[in-house]
Amino acid sequence: MAKDPRFMKHLAFLRSLAQKGWLVAADSFKDVDCEGMAIVRIPQSLGLDEFSRLARADEAVTSGLLDVRIRPWNVALTGE
Repeated sequence: MAKDPRFMKHLAFLRSLAQKGWLVAADSFKDVDCEGMAIVRIPQSLGLDEFSRLARADEAVTSGLLDVRIRPWNVALTGE
């Protein structure tokens, strides 16, 4: 999958999230081929619905290479 040009569009999308300071972590799963996860921290002013629209506009998603599933996560504990 990494050689597919559409995947490069996905990496560009992730880099854009990182530049905005929203990307916490992203990578593929080691135990499942062609699946991965990204953890993002979006500003409350953006809202989950708007972020969902942005994520679904990722060219790797619109082209059918990847599917996106957005799940809100309440962080109750941290290592701080």
